Amino acid sequence: MPEDPGPPQFAKGVNYDEAIPELTKLLNEPSESPWSLTQDASGIQKRYRFKTFRTAWAFMNSVAEHCMAERHHPEWTNVRIIQVSEDPC
Repeated sequence: MPEDPGPPQFAKGVNYDEAIPELTKLLNEPSESPWSLTQDASGIQKRYRFKTFRTAWAFMNSVAEHCMAERHHPEWTNVRIIQVSEDPC
């Protein structure tokens, strides 16, 4: 089980009383992959799975457009897993 990251840390100037309800809503939304606090409690993270590279790339482009409009620059981590199986002889 992951270690509790402790209380969330907000950027300087963020109104804690306004931010906590929004954060709580994200962390408690029902989902197969809910949002969670990062290990250092300075951000939130969520895992997404895509069947194809093309759909993953389209999703990232869509998010990037929204982020540019909001002047927000998220950190991206991409993992590609390749499954290999052998046929028995």
